[in-house]
Amino acid sequence: MTEQLKLPGFDASLPGLSAQASHTHSGHNYGHKLLFALFPSAEQAQHIHERAQALLAQQRWTDTPIAAADLHLTLQVIGDYLDGVPKSVVSAAARAAEQVRANAIQIVFDQVQSLTGHGALVFQQEHRNPGLQSLIQQLSQALAEHGFARHPLGTPHMTLLFSHGRISKQPIRPISWSATQFVLIHSHGGKHHLERLEKWPLASSY
Repeated sequence: MTEQLKLPGFDASLPGLSAQASHTHSGHNYGHKLLFALFPSAEQAQHIHERAQALLAQQRWTDTPIAAADLHLTLQVIGDYLDGVPKSVVSAAARAAEQVRANAIQIVFDQVQSLTGHGALVFQQEHRNPGLQSLIQQLSQALAEHGFARHPLGTPHMTLLFSHGRISKQPIRPISWSATQFVLIHSHGGKHHLERLEKWPLASSY
């Protein structure tokens, strides 16, 4: 019998995990990613997309921004996979999400900057958002209880595009939007497609 590999980013005891699972920061390009994210409404996403296009024009960059429908704020990355995301992993992540109880969140982007390393240009919020941090912590705890390793994230942000150009951190005219649900996403990296698997509402009050 071939011994199951214990790869960084996952508890090997989680059902269905195998050598195809890897920590998302391993540097490998596996093509399939599972994550939780927040999406703005279609109208809000279009406004953010237009702001990104205006920023590109201002910088005289020719890069293509991410499509409005794919703009999102990542809450928790679960992992990367070689040949698709195992159903057992999706099911375990969904069970974890069922434990989360959180309010709708008002997101305000008031900064733009290029992130070091992978050329991502992002919108983010200068000050800590308590509601957002609470949701992230709840998800992290619930995932840990279902056998997933914790994946610490940096400052929450929304990626607008990838570019060789760079912008240092600077303030922008604030962009405000409401997150009323969180979504489990299968990202098909090779196809640049985000597949929304399941969603859970964020209540207006407990």
